Amino acid sequence: MAGTATSCWCARGWSGRCTRIRLPGLEPRGALVADLDLAAGPVRVVAAHLGLLRQSRLLQIETLLHHARAATDRPVVFMGDLNEWRRQGRSSLMHTQTVFGPLGHGVPSFPAYYPVLALDRVFVLPSGRVESFAAHDSPLARVASDHLPVKARVRLTAEPLATPRPTAAHPLPAPRPRLFARRRSLEGPRP
Repeated sequence: MAGTATSCWCARGWSGRCTRIRLPGLEPRGALVADLDLAAGPVRVVAAHLGLLRQSRLLQIETLLHHARAATDRPVVFMGDLNEWRRQGRSSLMHTQTVFGPLGHGVPSFPAYYPVLALDRVFVLPSGRVESFAAHDSPLARVASDHLPVKARVRLTAEPLATPRPTAAHPLPAPRPRLFARRRSLEGPRP
């Protein structure tokens, strides 16, 4: 659980402390823990990319939950590519419920060209502060990564936001049937 801490500051008016965490497991994985002081109030952000092996993910989640529990004076946003599609049974995400509450359904974000699995998640402590959650689907997003980026609107204060945005039942448009168009566009024209 050792990490390297640095101070960070942004011209947009926030400041904070950022710690890099090496996560246990067979694959090299890591996380960032940032304590930010925003205009809306303080928040801890835990961003992670978990391993592909279930046993590694269990160890990694326990490490990250330790950092989430340590922030008693501020809300915690835990997010990232969690590489877990199951929500019940043998899901490594079951352990997050002890801190963040029920998992929710997530949104399909993988693979980007035909998203069917919800591998990318956002959890907030105290629970119930995620006002909307969706995958960003655009032609550029489908080329940029094998995952679609996800975005969440999080209420940091106890008061509701001035203009809450409704959450759509299915935020993603119907997937395109072209499965190999992405690869051809990256390689360029064939001779």
